[in-house]
Amino acid sequence: MSRLPIADELFIRFGAHKYHVMHIRQPTVREPTHNQVRPMMKGFVEEVQEKMIILGVLVDSQMTFDLHVTEIIKKCRRRLGYMKRISGSTWGPDMYAVRQNYLTLIRPVITYACAIKQRKCVSTRLNFGLSTKVIDRNDSTIGFKRGIVCILR
Repeated sequence: MSRLPIADELFIRFGAHKYHVMHIRQPTVREPTHNQVRPMMKGFVEEVQEKMIILGVLVDSQMTFDLHVTEIIKKCRRRLGYMKRISGSTWGPDMYAVRQNYLTLIRPVITYACAIKQRKCVSTRLNFGLSTKVIDRNDSTIGFKRGIVCILR
């Protein structure tokens, strides 16, 4: 039997295997303060997680998004390396094809979930978001090689 009466009426069942728990803490607090507290659900056996992927965004318990930006940089460097291997100054695809590859394979990786990359806080109590250092790392990824980005626009 479900905990919600409306769920029973609609024949909806909630599976404990679909749930993940992560306790969010302030970025200044380094050690977990939750003592592995988990919900008391029948069949729920998963441990509390320090990081998880939510809709393609790697979220850590301190909400700094440093791990997410690091993954973006790795993906972009790998894809730029592929582009470098297939082209040279006198051989390979023309500039239009290189531009299309950049616009379809690299820029979407950089711009995905840009809405979370903000610095303004909701209030002084909830001081989460990207630090200036992480924003600078992400900005340098967007302009990865300034020459390439300027040419490809």
